Amino acid sequence: MKLIRKGYFSVDDTAVFYLTQAGHREIAVDHAIQLVRYDASEATLHKTEDAVMADLLDPATEWVIEALLQGAWIREYHEWETATKNYFEHQHRLNGLPQVDWKAKITGTTGGASHVDRVRDQLAQFGATIQTDALDIIDAQRRQINISKHEGEYFVTEHEYRALVCSIKVFWDDLASKEQFTV
Repeated sequence: MKLIRKGYFSVDDTAVFYLTQAGHREIAVDHAIQLVRYDASEATLHKTEDAVMADLLDPATEWVIEALLQGAWIREYHEWETATKNYFEHQHRLNGLPQVDWKAKITGTTGGASHVDRVRDQLAQFGATIQTDALDIIDAQRRQINISKHEGEYFVTEHEYRALVCSIKVFWDDLASKEQFTV
């Protein structure tokens, strides 16, 4: 089996398409954070006589940025999950293969396999390799996201968010370089 990219005019369901989408989301989050910081700096320049509001400005700014990062972090992982499912299902269709069974047991795993394990399995089926540390970081972030969602409070740092985004972009960039053009 090979990873296929159909023609030059269609990028739908290609690695380049998903890489571009990840980049757009990253830029949107960066702009949102810049706007929050800009608004806070403007508010600082025009401080009101209200001492309580002046005291709340810095913590409120940090809280808003933290909330943006938390939501973007969770969304970024889930977008990657959805995108990888779509991508490999599309690759199976292009290769004339049966559809992927995302719930099937993976040889060599004990218990339930994570989505990252399933992506690794798909990569192996297509003979594709990507930078190992990228998938390791995505998997580590997946575990932290699950802790955050299901076991209590865990707040992402900006560094963790950026590490996830960078790893997802590396994943798609590596995959794009392995696709073969067909007509």
